[in-house]
This record gives sequence, structure tokens and C-alpha cells, in this order.
Amino acid sequence: MIDKKELRRIFKQKRAEITDKREKSIKITEKFIKTEIYKNAKTIMLFYPLEDEVNTLFIFEKAISDGKRVVFPVTDTKTNEIIPTCYSCGFSKGAYGIFEPLGNQTAEKNEIDAVIIPALSADKEGYRLGYGGGYYDRFLADFSGHKVTVLFSELLSDKLPCEKFDIKTDMIITD
Repeated sequence: MIDKKELRRIFKQKRAEITDKREKSIKITEKFIKTEIYKNAKTIMLFYPLEDEVNTLFIFEKAISDGKRVVFPVTDTKTNEIIPTCYSCGFSKGAYGIFEPLGNQTAEKNEIDAVIIPALSADKEGYRLGYGGGYYDRFLADFSGHKVTVLFSELLSDKLPCEKFDIKTDMIITD
């Protein structure tokens, strides 16, 4: 099996070649908002999308209009943790050039009903290939809410290498 570093390179290239990301992101949003997970969630943690990722801002807009509380991860590079931070009035660039919410009102893990998790790929068992920092795996290790990966269908895999600290997601939503 190919190692994770090489798989990351392959899937980044594959993702960059997808031409209709906006339309696919809208389809993924439509599928997610029809789930019981979304309907029952009061607080959802989203990631702010990088250029080639699924555009979760469509989910963000719908969640805000539906009166849900939305939090985004703020990366603490000193502790190697992500801190769920409530969206209130805007974003600024944080660690790794990823946009993070302004302000410092945080949410406790047990207040979050669902986490939308980024991935370069995911397999049929629910394992995901992340970016290699382990931030989400550490966060999810004791998370009791729903774990959802959103992904372009071209990036699904039959089987990915996994290690003991890799956390499976409950649901994978593609276009």
C-alpha cells in the first residue's frame, strides 16, 4: 500500500483537477442539510475551506439562517490542538493560512452536536486521509457527537492506510 505522504500528494493533485467544485459543494450541502444529523443539531463545527476543498460556507450560510450556532476550529500550534470558537462577526487568517473566526468565545466539545471534518480522501470504512498534523484525530478522540466528512466523489478510496490513533467518521457525504 502507498504511504500517507504519497497519497496526500496524489489526492491533492486529483482534487486540484476537479473543475466543478462549486456545483459539487452545493450538492454536498443539499445532502447534508437533509440528514437527521443536521436537522437535530443545535451547534455545528465547520472548517473554513481552503481553495480546493468542499466549500463549507454554503453549509455555514444555511446553518446561520436556520438559527444554529456555528463554530470553527482555531489552531493552537503550541499545544497542537484545535479550539472550537464561535462565529460572531468575521474571520481572519490564522495558523497555516486558514481563516478562523474573530473573537475568543469558545464552545465546549460536549456542546457540539456535529463536526464537519476536512479530508483529502476517505474510504468506505470511514477512515480519512487528512493533512498529516493529527489535529482532528486528537480533537475527535474523546468527541461524542457526530463526525461527518464532506468530500468530492473523485476522492473516495476503497481502502486507506490507518493507524491506531486514526478516528473513523460516522458519515461521508459526497456529491
